[in-house]
Amino acid sequence: MSGHLTDVRVVTADDVDAAALVFACGFHDDPLWAWAFPDDGKRLAQQQAFWGFCVAEAIRYPWTFLAADDSTTTCWIPPDGTELSEEGTARFEPLLVDLLGDGATPVLELFETLDASHPHDEPHFYLSLFATEPVARGNAYGQALLQHNLALIDAEGASAYLESSNPRNIAMYERHGFRVIQRVTGPTGCPDFAGLWRDARG
Repeated sequence: MSGHLTDVRVVTADDVDAAALVFACGFHDDPLWAWAFPDDGKRLAQQQAFWGFCVAEAIRYPWTFLAADDSTTTCWIPPDGTELSEEGTARFEPLLVDLLGDGATPVLELFETLDASHPHDEPHFYLSLFATEPVARGNAYGQALLQHNLALIDAEGASAYLESSNPRNIAMYERHGFRVIQRVTGPTGCPDFAGLWRDARG
């Protein structure tokens, strides 16, 4: 499977737009993120702006990747890292309000729920974002990139955590050594999501 990927690279500032587009396309019909960005006509552009902001924040660390002709991407936060810088934290809420207006309130509640449910007792890599463009699905590119990333994490001797908002993906994560450790209920109307943990190896 990993042989499909010959072009894995760490995302830099020059790649932010490419990664943001993959996330926007990949999450366009995701149960959770379609709820967060409910206007189908605006969703792609809104998500591109939002995920672009998130990726630009995350590349402070060399743990965001693109692969398979820029059709699949992962964004990891390392054990000693944070998703947002101090400046990014100040910009986060205004950005969502600008994109969603009054609709930002439940989405901000969602992120509070994500933070509150996130494990904090053991250092770990956090898979903040993971998506494959719909046109590239079925080729196992995403799984190959995940396998590549987990090999790097295993070399660090670290655990890993992620949330899955799409129940169909849980079996795939379990094949890579994750297990469901919690089910989380978000704000009213928000789909539930699962938290999955992978113990350190190697």
